[in-house]
Amino acid sequence: LSFPGSATIRKMMNDFYVDEHGHDGLVASGIRALDSVGISTDALADSVPLPTTQTLCHALTYWAYSDPVFFLSTLGLLEGKQQKKDSFISACERFGLDERFVAPIRNHANINLKSGHANLSRLIFEHLPPLDAPTVERLRRSTRLFIEIYDRFFSGVWEHYSQAGNLIRTVEGLAGDNQ
Repeated sequence: LSFPGSATIRKMMNDFYVDEHGHDGLVASGIRALDSVGISTDALADSVPLPTTQTLCHALTYWAYSDPVFFLSTLGLLEGKQQKKDSFISACERFGLDERFVAPIRNHANINLKSGHANLSRLIFEHLPPLDAPTVERLRRSTRLFIEIYDRFFSGVWEHYSQAGNLIRTVEGLAGDNQ
């Protein structure tokens, strides 16, 4: 949020933050629908993220602090493509998932669409000075790593949830697996 190179970019990030702030609550309202499949709010609060999810979070935190220009380049991808309808929502509807679960995700996707979050990186880079060759090369290297981490994130989600008998990972459950 405090990108030092540009007051315009700081404002764009602040506006983005305002748009995103509270989305965890918006999406969490869909969590009540998880009760219908036996996942309580308490169980969810005690859950442990998948290793690939934690890796993505740590990588983004690292880049936000150590290479903010690269971090800013990831925002557009993380916010999804600029499209009329989110593919995840289409899949949820196709498989007949409970509307109480889908509605908050749809609301979040519509906010992103209306606010143009998929174009955020492009808009930010319009306000940066031209990048020198070493910076471009560093960004390319980081992009390759980011894509690998992002791919592993999605692969990890697929592998876990397509095979797991227990959807919620807990510390106690993980400790029991190691005994």
